Amino acid sequence: MANRKQHKGPCYLCGKETTRGYMGRHLLADHLGPDGDQACYLLKIEDEYRNYWLFIDIPVSSTLLTLDTFLRAVWLECCGHMSAFMPLRSYDNDYGMNKKIGSFLPGTVIQYEYDFGSTTTLYITFVQETTRKKQKNAVRVLARNDPYTFTCERCGKPATQVDAAEWPAVMLCEECAEEAEEEGYILPIVNSPRMGVCGYCGEFDVYKYKPKAR
Repeated sequence: MANRKQHKGPCYLCGKETTRGYMGRHLLADHLGPDGDQACYLLKIEDEYRNYWLFIDIPVSSTLLTLDTFLRAVWLECCGHMSAFMPLRSYDNDYGMNKKIGSFLPGTVIQYEYDFGSTTTLYITFVQETTRKKQKNAVRVLARNDPYTFTCERCGKPATQVDAAEWPAVMLCEECAEEAEEEGYILPIVNSPRMGVCGYCGEFDVYKYKPKAR
């Protein structure tokens, strides 16, 4: 999929739609600050092509293992593959999963890889330490890109499936997907950088945006 840097998404706290580039400033200006009772870190997470992005906050006392568990659920988990956090563009060493979130300096960017065969690479920016009201879950999703929409490459109808047997993957509607020869490679279109890879179906993703009733 082509790089779409300006694709917008909603703030999960107020519904404001804006780009990835502005969302961090919006969150810090309008929702996060020094008055909370739980120290946390604002993180920006994006895939290597900057098509998919998330903003989350997570307690500084949490570990990278907690972040790994979240990333698997929201974007990645398909077959229990291995994963690792490492310094940006460094493959010689990695951070241990017990490393504390609060041990990173603001502005640090690290790399994350899931599945060392059909690898999905993410970049994580430690934007700023801040505070929040204590949350039930360690990771709170603050913003996420809107799902992309695609048209079927065979008939032009709205696409819901991806034929991963071809490269680049082919977007298909329900009817055309049924006619595809390699049915074992038909996967759903999902809001994830792992769409169409391995056996990823997004079944663990419960982090979809739900507008609050006014």
